[in-house]
Amino acid sequence: NNIGKTDAACSRFVVFGPGINDLSESWATSAARMAACKAGLTHGQIMLVREILPDNSAPSGAVAARNLLRNAWCAANGAIVIPMHDAFAQIRTSTGLLEDLKAAYDAGDGIHHSLAGKQKMAELELVVLDTLTW
Repeated sequence: NNIGKTDAACSRFVVFGPGINDLSESWATSAARMAACKAGLTHGQIMLVREILPDNSAPSGAVAARNLLRNAWCAANGAIVIPMHDAFAQIRTSTGLLEDLKAAYDAGDGIHHSLAGKQKMAELELVVLDTLTW
């Protein structure tokens, strides 16, 4: 779940990348994993946390609810959210909500991301990184 953005001196950023599988565990377990990651950072490292992306098979409201909890945890614990969900979402016909993965970013199964989706993730991460002081 963790990948670092590395410069010549050290890893400055840790990106915590949750996925749809996180919905199968309790919020307490997810929060504990994020806290363990945060506790493992060295002085000066910054923790970035991606939002969970849309999934065509997720129960209605599940991803949004978990993202709200995750975003609140970040605000309370000094981590930075990388907003991604809405950029990847399209309206789910049955709910009228932004819950399904856009076809342009779908590898074909409604869950995994195409090359265009991976490129979009990188673009959104760079937007956040560009706002930070190095």
